[in-house]
This record gives sequence, C-alpha cells and structure tokens, in this order.
Amino acid sequence: MARRRRSSGGNRLLPAVVLSVLLVGAGWWVWDRNLRERAPGDAISTVAADPGAQSIELPPALTAADGLCERLSDARVATLLATPTVIATTLPAENGVPRAAGCVWRSGKDTAVRAMWFNDASLAAGGIAERGSAYFRTAVTGLEYALKLVPEPLPGIGDEAVAAGFDPATPGDGQVIARRGQNILVLESGGASRAATARLAETLLAQL
Repeated sequence: MARRRRSSGGNRLLPAVVLSVLLVGAGWWVWDRNLRERAPGDAISTVAADPGAQSIELPPALTAADGLCERLSDARVATLLATPTVIATTLPAENGVPRAAGCVWRSGKDTAVRAMWFNDASLAAGGIAERGSAYFRTAVTGLEYALKLVPEPLPGIGDEAVAAGFDPATPGDGQVIARRGQNILVLESGGASRAATARLAETLLAQL
C-alpha cells in the first residue's frame, strides 16, 4: 500500500511540473517575439542603477532627405579647392548634431574639407530654438570661443560669412561659417586655404 501512495503522489506532481515549464516557455516566447518585432530605430529604455541619477537625452540622429555631396560634382569641388582630384563621402548622422546633411571631400592625405548644412527643419528636429541669422551668430560665437580668435568677415559670400583659424602664410586648419537665408554652412578645412574653402562655401550656398 505504501508503494501505491508514493506512486500516486508522483503522478499528481508531474502535471504541475509540466504546466510550470509550459508557462515559462510561453513567457519567454512572448518576450522574444516582442523584441524581434521592435523596429530597428526604436529606443530600448533602461533603468539607471542609481535611482537618483539623471540621464541626458540627446536629440535623435537625423537622416538627410537631400544630400550635400550630390550638390556639386567631384571635379567641380576639386577645381574650387585647387587640387587635382577629390573623393566625396557622406557624413553619417550623429546624435546631438542637428544638421540637414553633411559631406567630407578628401584629396590625398593632406587635404580634407568637412561641410555641414543646417536649416530650419533640421534645427527644429534637434530642439534648437535659434533660426537663420540667430543660429549663425550662435555658431560664430562658438567658433570664437573655441579658437580664442575673432572671426573675420568674408564679404560677398551669401548673406553673411566669417572665417577663422587659417594661417595667413601657409594653408592649414580653419573654419568658414556662411549663411544664405535660413541655410547655414559650416566648413572645417584641413589643408585647404581660406580662399579655397570660402569658394567652396559660396558655391555650395548657391545650390541650397
């Protein structure tokens, strides 16, 4: 009789174990399915280990609807920069950089010009309140603060433009910031002269 009682108890325990395994498996399947169905751009929220810690949220990365590299041919850019050839590469979107599009033109190992285009739509998407001339002044102030130099005006380029950081004697690093209407270009030069970088900024502005 004792053996029968032990056997009967085991038979009653087995369905409960099987049910538990099925419930755990079903829960895992639902979780895995939800994770797989999440869109690639969806954010996954996390909880900080320190309940009192504050997280910093950057504006989302922006994908340009209309590129900057395509505005001018490589041959045209090479002529403007006074270099034999250039290779254009689209700048990938970056968190916290509210640009509409970006491009870098490289010529050999010593020359590269990085251009960033900002407009009303990109600034709004990035949570920036300033627009047009107001954002231009903010960018110029930031350049002055970074280089500890007063940017020099570049008359005749767009509605307003400045340059800073170029060595008058030899080509080197420097920046040109130019505005035409609500479009703002920031060109960072490595190896190209101020005159060449300004020519590129002026020609690009005309295409926006």
